[in-house]
Amino acid sequence: MSRGNMFLGRARGKVGDVVFSVSKGQQTARAYVSTVNDAKTEAQVAQRAKLGNVVAMYRALRKFMKKGFESKPANQSDYNAFVSANMKASQVYLDAEVTSSGGGVVAPYIISKGTLQPIEVQETASGLFVSDIALPAGFAITAATTITQLSAAIVKANGDWDYGDQLTIVRLDQYTNVDNGFPYISCRLYEFTVGADSRLFYSVFPETVKAENGLLQISDSEFIGGIAITQSRLENGKIRVSPASVLLSMSDSIYSQYAGDDARTTAVITRGYNEPVFLDPGASGKSSSSQPVNKPMTVATVTLGSTNLLTEDSNVDLDAGVKLTITGVNLDPGMIVFENSNGTVKTLSEVVSAPTTSTASRFEGIIDSNLSGVVKMTAGDKVVRTWTAPWIDPTA
Repeated sequence: MSRGNMFLGRARGKVGDVVFSVSKGQQTARAYVSTVNDAKTEAQVAQRAKLGNVVAMYRALRKFMKKGFESKPANQSDYNAFVSANMKASQVYLDAEVTSSGGGVVAPYIISKGTLQPIEVQETASGLFVSDIALPAGFAITAATTITQLSAAIVKANGDWDYGDQLTIVRLDQYTNVDNGFPYISCRLYEFTVGADSRLFYSVFPETVKAENGLLQISDSEFIGGIAITQSRLENGKIRVSPASVLLSMSDSIYSQYAGDDARTTAVITRGYNEPVFLDPGASGKSSSSQPVNKPMTVATVTLGSTNLLTEDSNVDLDAGVKLTITGVNLDPGMIVFENSNGTVKTLSEVVSAPTTSTASRFEGIIDSNLSGVVKMTAGDKVVRTWTAPWIDPTA
């Protein structure tokens, strides 16, 4: 595009292959483009499906994200920094319906970049999130522990922590809407400044944060989602932060439903992409007619009475008289199967023969056919959950 008065003065309109206009008092000229092709290739649609979840995570983390990227350019927004850091590596693809409803999936995204030392967090098999923030031998967090006392313990045991630093725990809870079966994200931020503060620690932080074996830990076996812990420091008028990524809980089965190649295929179809017809001479990369493709069945939640079966470890008993509720997408009761440790198999239709609700997104009813010791649940050709079989003492 060129600028200036040129020999035509203040010309406007199209002359040949050139379009003239006036913008902010300046004559401009650009090449005329006869057609605009809004390409909708599979790769472009997949990118939009990925972006939907990155945006959902940013929306949940928005309060935390301010100053989260220490060295970002002054003219770059927090949103653009977050998207730039996570789009390439993201493997989560959201359906069009999930995106339009404001849903999202907790994913192992980068949430901060900085020059302080990263805080390592690992999850144990028992559901403990263990950080590498050391605490003096014998130190315990009790109902009477103040922030002052914990601050002194952290500074004493960690050479890279000092008074005035801030400790922040980011907790991202993953849950499923029982009405539509879509995943949603809830974010909770807990923080305190290391220093003199007479408040009780548990008045600011939940009691799941503990001091065990000389390390700061988070103990919550019921938690589904992701955790991150950061350190921040004000130094010479600038905020320094530790780099951090979200660590997913082992119990989070929703992430796997929306990550990977199968999720990508489903997402692009729901967003209107049609596979090109190979033998159609006029297709030019697009199908001239769309073929209906059914979205695969997905189970999001399984609740027996008030118990979330997807977070249970040991085998479960489907007892008569107890309410069973399942949510998801394209639910087919005849294709949802329970199997017990003896090899007995029953479909959902057999377990609950007279459901009070049976739609594509929700199934609910009272169990009228017992099945004890269930160790596996499948939906179509996909395993929803396996449970540990009961141990039998061979000497008994």
